[in-house]
Amino acid sequence: MLGSVLIVICMFSHPSTLFPVLFVLGFQIVDKKLYKKKSIYLFILVTIIVYGLKYLSIDKNSYEGDQIAPFYNFFSIIKNFIHISSFHFFIRFVLNGVYLLPIILFVINMIHYYLRREYFKLLYISSATAVFFILLMVIFSRGDSDLGMEKNLIPLWIFIALPFVHDVLFQEFRYKYSRALIYSIIVIAGLSGFYRAAKFSLERSSYMKQIIEVASESTNSGKIIIENKNLDMDKLAGTWSIANETLLMSSVENPGESKTFYLVDNLDQLKNFDLNTKDVYLCVSFWPEWNYSTLNPQYFNLKLAPYFIYKEPIPFK
Repeated sequence: MLGSVLIVICMFSHPSTLFPVLFVLGFQIVDKKLYKKKSIYLFILVTIIVYGLKYLSIDKNSYEGDQIAPFYNFFSIIKNFIHISSFHFFIRFVLNGVYLLPIILFVINMIHYYLRREYFKLLYISSATAVFFILLMVIFSRGDSDLGMEKNLIPLWIFIALPFVHDVLFQEFRYKYSRALIYSIIVIAGLSGFYRAAKFSLERSSYMKQIIEVASESTNSGKIIIENKNLDMDKLAGTWSIANETLLMSSVENPGESKTFYLVDNLDQLKNFDLNTKDVYLCVSFWPEWNYSTLNPQYFNLKLAPYFIYKEPIPFK
């Protein structure tokens, strides 16, 4: 009963949890040789029914319907697999070292099962991981922001972490310093990830401050619109929250002079907006126009003024 409740909770958490749930159940079968145990198959049946009902209830015009839409074009996407945005994202993050740790742990898992001659478990885990990876690439083939794509790939960690923790981490090793070596690899890879994230975050914050300073001095305004082509978008990465981030950043540094800049792909996106309106605050692309009444004057002092368009490039320094 508890297992069934957990499966239902996972389903309400996110539809993609179907695959980690099935993987965990399959891992239990293979690990404990529960091929004849009826309860484990009952859990699998419950999983299929619960997620099947969830799938049938998804409106094609809803957010979830839009997310799974690429799955209906599975074979056409597979034909162009190396060209899809999600695969390019993965390769880029591998080359940047972000996914170095999971790849290392996956290789350790495979070597461990091979040396211990657990060939069936090796086959199950490698094939399950590969299938889920391909499904993730197909479903998110249209791509997303770097932060969004990292979030989308998080469930894949379970396919790597569970075997590693269960069979490698708690295993008595034949060689004296094997455990220390594995721990060292994990720590070094993890710390390098923290360092890269910190370095990127500091550069991004510095670049946003630079943009605020250059654009506000040139326009003599604290409310600025800039096209993406004029900025180094690789340094800014996720951009949907930049209007809020710059507003908060400038208000902390100078509470009396709040500033914000709003990014657009091109100026045609603003053709339906009256940029001469003084009490409008452009916030996020999916809900752009906010009124000053939404800003707490105790923290934000955004001057009543129209938006100015800054058209010159601002390279990162």
